[in-house]
Amino acid sequence: MANVFVGAPVRNRAWIMERHLQPLKQQTVNKQFFYILNDSEDQTVQILNDHQIPYLTDNEENTDAVHSDLRAES
Repeated sequence: MANVFVGAPVRNRAWIMERHLQPLKQQTVNKQFFYILNDSEDQTVQILNDHQIPYLTDNEENTDAVHSDLRAES
């Protein structure tokens, strides 16, 4: 089975994140997700948290910004 890494920089993409993530999660390959958030002001962070997808942000106010518990999705 193939291994796939899915990642991208994102900013204010709550409007499309669900549609982006659903088909990716349905794929039958081993996958690992990681996103880089760039000062999102919408619900992008909440969506990633809801899906347990790790992300990194440079927001200095968020000391727990690095979510390094990468999960392999199957």
